[in-house]
Amino acid sequence: LSHVVTQKFVSGLPFYRQEQMMVSNGIPLTRNILTSWCMKVFENQLAPLCDLIKGELLTNNHYIHADETRIEVLNSEGCKKPKQAYMWVYTTTKWNSKSIRFFEYANGRGGKFPKEFLKDYQGYLHTDCYGGYNDLEDSEQTPKYSPPKNNKKIKRCLCLVHLRRYFVDALEGKNKGKLEDSLNNKLALKAISMLDRVFANEREYKALTAEERQKARLENTKPILEEFFEWCINVEASNACLPKGKLGKAYNYALKGKEDFMTFLKDGNCDVSNNTVENAIRPFVIGRKNYLFHITDNGAKVSAGYYTLVETAKANGLDPQRYLEWILEKLPSIRPKTGNKALEELLPWSESLPTSCKANTMEALRSTNQES
Repeated sequence: LSHVVTQKFVSGLPFYRQEQMMVSNGIPLTRNILTSWCMKVFENQLAPLCDLIKGELLTNNHYIHADETRIEVLNSEGCKKPKQAYMWVYTTTKWNSKSIRFFEYANGRGGKFPKEFLKDYQGYLHTDCYGGYNDLEDSEQTPKYSPPKNNKKIKRCLCLVHLRRYFVDALEGKNKGKLEDSLNNKLALKAISMLDRVFANEREYKALTAEERQKARLENTKPILEEFFEWCINVEASNACLPKGKLGKAYNYALKGKEDFMTFLKDGNCDVSNNTVENAIRPFVIGRKNYLFHITDNGAKVSAGYYTLVETAKANGLDPQRYLEWILEKLPSIRPKTGNKALEELLPWSESLPTSCKANTMEALRSTNQES
């Protein structure tokens, strides 16, 4: 079973292709059997582990990345035709000792979904400027980005990589292999250059403690951003670019989110980008290209659970298949009376994990070969 799960949710191999491989090897297992196994085992045994991971993310952690990506469901409840739903993904930052990748299926992209998920959360939230994350404590959802209120328990950190991408997209002639010598490109390249100085600083701060990183950011990075936003204000006021052009939209994007683009300066544990969650989503997107859709809402929810387990395992340096084998061996012996304590010993950061669950690395394999 752990092999079947890993093949689909790590390698992106749909059940129908696994069925073909099984039959070619003389094993009479249909895709319906494989699907039923995975769903029943998750619902009866693995779901409580996902609940514990979610609890750790929301209650014992104060730094979250969030993003969402589409997913098609053929037979969604209450719909007579295929529905475009969404997989919302929430992760810890790269500096957290307990790395979490939590996948949450929802039948829409509205702000009510992150609002419900994060209702008990307090801390920093790293996102792009998508309006669904605005004012998570406010019942009114605004369609476009507007800065949240200062008294919120959730502090928004906007992604500087997304901001840089806006200016890159504004470059004229980049698709032809040669940039045009225009005022538009000179302005865009200057913005990119200034933001690259921020990223260069961040690469130097990787090994620092959170306190040291915050101090270094205030001394070296804050002046760069203040200069950048002041320059954006002057350029926009000079009417040097069309407001509805790509470059004009880039300046508008920057200035509307100015306050939240600088939130990361308040805490050294905050990140300058949302790359952590975007990297966590990538395996799901690759898998989606292969299996294309889910049949039911329940199947999509089970998929979210399995992605939570395998991606969290990978983020903590574990081999997903060996980790699943281990927990599936342990779960039948756990009695309900023991409560969550026994289940907590099975989480991907548990000290009880055997060394056999650790993922191989190229460096370790080379070292072993040299010793032998």
